[in-house]
Amino acid sequence: MSVTAEHFNPTHEEKYHEFLIPDPDYGFDPIEKMIEFRETIAEFPQTKATFKQKHIRGDGSVNIPNYFWCRAVIFARSWRVSDTFTNVTGGATKYVNPNYPHRRRYADTAVLCDCGEIITKFDQKNPETKAWEIISNSHTDECRKEWEIQSRATLWKNRRQIINQGAWFGHSFREMTNRMDMSEISSANGVTVELEMDMQLLKAKALARIGRTVALLRDRYTVKKIARAYGISRPYASELYRKHPTDDTLEDVITAHPSTKFTIPEAKA
Repeated sequence: MSVTAEHFNPTHEEKYHEFLIPDPDYGFDPIEKMIEFRETIAEFPQTKATFKQKHIRGDGSVNIPNYFWCRAVIFARSWRVSDTFTNVTGGATKYVNPNYPHRRRYADTAVLCDCGEIITKFDQKNPETKAWEIISNSHTDECRKEWEIQSRATLWKNRRQIINQGAWFGHSFREMTNRMDMSEISSANGVTVELEMDMQLLKAKALARIGRTVALLRDRYTVKKIARAYGISRPYASELYRKHPTDDTLEDVITAHPSTKFTIPEAKA
């Protein structure tokens, strides 16, 4: 999986989307950078399957810390092409264009089974056995049962992490389906019930987090600009911050914000 729990493992109890809060260690304005990120991606042609960090960094004069970058990528409904597909990317660090029609081919659930096959999904239950079956990928004839079980367990783990990360931003299950190599009309019920994840609860927490973050950032930015960073309309952003106000001030949060010990992600050519 491209962005693991080690890099980004939200608990859903966070009060704000803190990566959007100005931080002296950034060296850039996170709201402006997020707007630039979204607008740059929107300008990519649909035929462009992947992009590199340098396409977002502009002239490269400003380093983008990993703390911000790995969140911004998923926030924009993109993801890093998994190391499982290294033979496809040629070893360079690339990210999936969220507007590329065939983006599912880079599914982030990808698992390299010990039999040598790449497995990305199994999203159908056999009506007779009630067991989950792989319907779009196949193991080799030499695959051992324990290898298949292990790859299936890893795939479920990847699904949980993808849903956990997307839900933190308020993304719907449908908006996460391509990252999991699932049809956009797939029902969330089968997967989220198996994982015991309450999507309605996670969505409610995310909307409250967005509202509080917008309310906080109004100390420095217009609602219109914050909405552009979120990729939502200004009226909707206003509705959310009115529903979920905060007593904190931006300066207090910046002062209390712990150092993130930023590291610069490896940017390959």
